[in-house]
Amino acid sequence: MGDVLGGESRMQVRAIDEDGLRQVERWLAADPVGGAIFGGFYGHAVDRWAPLLQAPSRHGWITFDETGPIGFIDLEILDDEAEITYYVCLARRGQGLGSPTVDQVIALAGGLGARQIHASVDLTNHPSLALLRGTAFVEQGTNEFNETEFTLDLAELDGSGEHDASDASDASDASDASNESGASDESGASSESR
Repeated sequence: MGDVLGGESRMQVRAIDEDGLRQVERWLAADPVGGAIFGGFYGHAVDRWAPLLQAPSRHGWITFDETGPIGFIDLEILDDEAEITYYVCLARRGQGLGSPTVDQVIALAGGLGARQIHASVDLTNHPSLALLRGTAFVEQGTNEFNETEFTLDLAELDGSGEHDASDASDASDASDASNESGASDESGASSESR
C-alpha cells in the first residue's frame, strides 16, 4: 500500500507476514522501553497477533525506507473507526520518523474506510503527546486509564489527506501506539478498544 515522504527518505509499508512478526518480536526483545510497553502482546506476535490478523477488520504492516525497516503499524477498524498501534524501533528513533509514521497510519486507516481514528497516550509519554498535538488530532481529555485521548476526523483533513506536524518535536519519532495496558513512556502512545 502507499508511501509517505519522511525527511529525505520515502517511507513505505508492506503487509506483515511471519518474518515481519518475528522482526517485531526481535525489536521488542532488544528495546527495554518498547518491550516493557508492547512486549506482553507484540513480544509474542507470532502466537498472539497473527491469529487476530485473520479477521477482516484487523490489519498489520511493517514500515520501511531505503535504509531498512522502521517499525510496524497495527489497525483495527470497526464501524468506520480505527484503533491504532504504531511503533518505531529503537535503532530508528531520533531520525524524524514519528510524523511520517503517523501520516502512514492516517493514509492506511482512510484507505480502509475509517472515518475517525482514536489514539490514547500515557501522560508521561511526552514525545507522543507532542507529535499528536502537532497534528490534526484533537485532544479529548483523560480516560479511565489515565491516558490522554485523541481523535482525528478524517473528513476534516485538508484535501491532501496529510497533517502538518512541522511544530512537533523531532523527539516525537520515538512515538508508538499500543493496545496494551495503556502504560507508556517516551516510546509509546496507546489506542485500542479495551
